[in-house]
Amino acid sequence: MFNYTFFGRCSEFFIGISLALIYKYDLPFLKKFKYYTYTGILGIIISLILLTILQGNFDFGIRHPLGKIVNTLFLPLFGISMLYYGLLKEETLISKILSLKLFVLLGKSSYIFYLIHMGIFVNELNILSITNPFMYLSNLILLNLVSIVMFRYIEEPFNIFIRRYNTSRQLAFSKKESSVIN
Repeated sequence: MFNYTFFGRCSEFFIGISLALIYKYDLPFLKKFKYYTYTGILGIIISLILLTILQGNFDFGIRHPLGKIVNTLFLPLFGISMLYYGLLKEETLISKILSLKLFVLLGKSSYIFYLIHMGIFVNELNILSITNPFMYLSNLILLNLVSIVMFRYIEEPFNIFIRRYNTSRQLAFSKKESSVIN
């Protein structure tokens, strides 16, 4: 229940919602601390270490009862949300690197990456890469290239089309509505 239902994962949603509200209202007491990015990275590292230690006889550390708490509360609260807040509010070396055009493009194409990564790349190509790290890296690069191409030529044009279509529909609706009122 903790791994696969809303009730087990709702803390992540609420932490994300809280982060959005904190960012929106720019709470002044949060400005006193200046190391959110690095604290978030430290929180992620500590979470990964704890999950590795808690693995024990389980296949993953998140299967251990304490691992579930680390994975659903500690990691999102003290790791990921702190890192995100720091990336939004602080100018660090990490934020400068992630704002490079290459990383922005990888971020924009990440949804396509997510959608296709479990297809042929995992089932067929990764069988070959189990014994060959170079093959694994080349598969990762190939998957990213395919994701970028699909983003550029499918997702982005379709997104632009939908936005233009909705804008034209809203304009037509507002003209129709104003003529009815007059």
